[in-house]
Amino acid sequence: MPTLPLFFNIVLEALARAVRQEKEIKGIQISKEEVKLSLFADSMVVYLENSKDSSRKLLELMKEFSKISRYKINVHKSPALLYTNSDQTENQIKNSTPLTIAAKKKKNT
Repeated sequence: MPTLPLFFNIVLEALARAVRQEKEIKGIQISKEEVKLSLFADSMVVYLENSKDSSRKLLELMKEFSKISRYKINVHKSPALLYTNSDQTENQIKNSTPLTIAAKKKKNT
């Protein structure tokens, strides 16, 4: 059915727009721009700046969009890149979210 991929892309783009606009979700700073996510075909990569609140709000948005669209988002296959230099913070976030966390250590300058 050719309309299914189109429907998925519309849902994913609507979710991405909501994530980008949500002030409670903090992305990473690249130059002067805040980056929260990247979209690749049927996947979304989320970049969260050291924040349990961001991941909580992200999961709320994903749940809401799943209800509205009736499209189940597999959060266990949704990676989040955590950018922190604190092992304690990294462990707290990893233990508080079903998202797959890939940590990127900050360099101490």
